[in-house]
Amino acid sequence: MTAPQDIGNLTKILILTSTRFDFAGFGHRKRSDAGPGHSVAQLAEEIGAEILQPGDHKTVWSDRLLAKIVGTSEHWATARHVIATAEETTVIYATGDDVGLPLALVAAFRRSSARIGIYFLAPERTRAKWLARVVAVGVKRLFVTTGTPDKARFLENLIGSRVEQVVLAVDQTDTDFFSPRLPPEQVLTSPLIASCGLEQRDYITLAKATEALDLFVKVCAASPNYTDQTALAIPDPLPANMELRHLEFNELRSLYRAASITVIPLLANNFSAGLTTMLEAIACGSPVIISKTPGLASEMICQDLVVGVPPGDAAALQDAIAAVLDDPAEAQLRAKRAREWVLENHSTDSYVGTLAEAIGQKEQ
Repeated sequence: MTAPQDIGNLTKILILTSTRFDFAGFGHRKRSDAGPGHSVAQLAEEIGAEILQPGDHKTVWSDRLLAKIVGTSEHWATARHVIATAEETTVIYATGDDVGLPLALVAAFRRSSARIGIYFLAPERTRAKWLARVVAVGVKRLFVTTGTPDKARFLENLIGSRVEQVVLAVDQTDTDFFSPRLPPEQVLTSPLIASCGLEQRDYITLAKATEALDLFVKVCAASPNYTDQTALAIPDPLPANMELRHLEFNELRSLYRAASITVIPLLANNFSAGLTTMLEAIACGSPVIISKTPGLASEMICQDLVVGVPPGDAAALQDAIAAVLDDPAEAQLRAKRAREWVLENHSTDSYVGTLAEAIGQKEQ
């Protein structure tokens, strides 16, 4: 962990989350080696920030009305409370644009002088793009962050001249927890394909690609952001060689460690889906095959750190799986290079350090 950043004479730093997390539970799991830590909790500890979450403040009728524009009523309730008590020396960082845009709109309406930061997950979406332009004009002191170079360039072109800075805070994983130690009793005698996630996943294509292969597919059905509206393709019924169920973090880590390959089959999307799974698997030393989508996945495919296949192409995925299994030595060399890249560029410590510097940056 880096040293606390110099935040000058700032009197208060607030971090607003998009969804509610059990940070105490994350801390306990981390200390007991039962799960990874949470980057928001680490960031808050490093810079002395208070975390506010949806549900901390009571909603009113206007919050429910404004939620038709962006975010939820809980996001608007948080924004109202925070801006009402914010001072010029307050810094408020929103971990997602779903809570950050309500925050910035309230700040603009009330002409707040607080310094505001927003993480944009998908700035190219029409509503996010339009509202970003609005808040860039209306908020006195604004900085924005995002997770990929393409999105950072998009924000630079969209609002770069109107904000303090556009910060690239690349995707990260807890490389202390996700590591490649493999207990001997977990060594398998036949190939095991691992996968994980529920957002934009295409497990139908994975099933088609593996149904004729002599291997087993184990899928961790978990995602913190999954809703009934999330795009997902699951075969019904599941093939005999596929299992799909929820796994606890330590079970998921064991799966990555034991897997011959981690496959991340994605529907075609522009949301950089699958990156958390990719980074976790790489940190555990697993060779990775992922569908080609914009952002970090494509960058790592181009650097031959992971194997890429077209979305929805079962034949190409089957060929890629067979090629990796046929040359395990090459697969392990690629996995080793990928892990070194993740340790250098995508650890939680480096991510937190980037955000701490942005939040603590003094005005020139």
